[in-house]
Amino acid sequence: MQTKKLILIIIGVAFLMRIPFLLFVSGNPRAPYTSHDSFGYDAIARNILENGSFSIYPQDPQVKDPVRTPGYPFFLAAVYGIFPNTAFFVVLLQMALDIGIVILLFFFGKALVNRTAGVIAALLYALNIHQILFATQILTELLFTTILLLALFSFLLFLKNGRGRILFSSALCFGIAIMIRPIALLLPVIPLVFLAKQKVALRLIMLFALIVIIFPISWTIRNSIVFKQFFFTKIQSVNLVLYHAPAIIADVEEITRSEAIEVFFEAAKEKYGLTDYDIDYFDDNPSLSNTLAREARGIVSAYPMLFLKHHCIGTIKTMVPLNVGFSADILEGRGAGGVGLKPIFSSFWHLLLRGRIGQALILLRTERLKRLNPGVVLLFIFMVLYQTGLYVFAVMGLKKYRIPGVTIFLLLVIAYFILIPGVVGEARFRVPVEPVLAFMAAMGVVGRRGS
Repeated sequence: MQTKKLILIIIGVAFLMRIPFLLFVSGNPRAPYTSHDSFGYDAIARNILENGSFSIYPQDPQVKDPVRTPGYPFFLAAVYGIFPNTAFFVVLLQMALDIGIVILLFFFGKALVNRTAGVIAALLYALNIHQILFATQILTELLFTTILLLALFSFLLFLKNGRGRILFSSALCFGIAIMIRPIALLLPVIPLVFLAKQKVALRLIMLFALIVIIFPISWTIRNSIVFKQFFFTKIQSVNLVLYHAPAIIADVEEITRSEAIEVFFEAAKEKYGLTDYDIDYFDDNPSLSNTLAREARGIVSAYPMLFLKHHCIGTIKTMVPLNVGFSADILEGRGAGGVGLKPIFSSFWHLLLRGRIGQALILLRTERLKRLNPGVVLLFIFMVLYQTGLYVFAVMGLKKYRIPGVTIFLLLVIAYFILIPGVVGEARFRVPVEPVLAFMAAMGVVGRRGS
């Protein structure tokens, strides 16, 4: 079959898979706002358009945001500025980007393995409902994943043919990716190591690094002017305060994480004479964020083994097929708060590890199966089976169809996004590497067919 016809078929499959979700969003304006993060990005985008201010407060736009980076808010502002000012057009464009990822994977597989691998990788990703759900949200995931895949694809093509122009395109995409999600800040270290190992000309390596670093440096300079402090983003300080330290406090004092957050803040208020207002808006104040983060680091350093434990748990959460609670909230379309399913991950696995399989299954049935629409349950079963199959075939790809350099590079990228989130980790953090997993699974299928 001709390549053009194959691409059209693949696009058709991807399009048909996404239509029901697009129709769902079009009939429910609250559906794209399942995460509280969505409201922050949306507010900044509207403030950029209306007040020329990078702020989440329409009523007080002079209060600038030190946590979020500009990539996604600028994207939203551009969409709102061109199309009618609704989330539907953002979702529509993100769906188009998601189909673009499908096409990219076809050429990715075709260029690095063969046409069959490209077709299988593209079709596997086209069926990935987990990704489609995130395309329906006002969140960074789909834009970030698209730019990241372009960066990875360009870099691997450079390793294959050595064209400097492609390398610089990769550097540009890595830089943009960092501005969309700061989790990618250290990711370019991986391609830099590969460039050094391949003994690429030093001027090319330096130019690659320079192009990448221009992006975070420019935003750091902006922050130093606005806040009189030299930093790229305060997201790590916020995570230390709201996730890392509370997880340890919850373990030590045998309380819930929400209770642990209150314990942490009460101690900080007493020690530093802070008010409730200070605590409520600490993430808008870089100096206070530094102070609270220092306290949080003290707690983390005092309990290194507990920190490691929660980091490992977060890594497991990132690898599980889906965050059932968040995915259910999306499909319920109620906006932030959704169905209000309580977290059961820790309790479920705790029971399993203690050999109480029956109690674990009862917990799963009562807190999930009985509280969700049967159609949603069936969809979740499909998603779990799909993701499990993706993992299995990806492992087969490692064993049967190794590509020197490429395989190691992609494994390091996957490991980066799986390991970096730590205690904050959940299936959402795996979204950027789902196309890579689809590619590796395609290698497993090709290898199996060829065995």
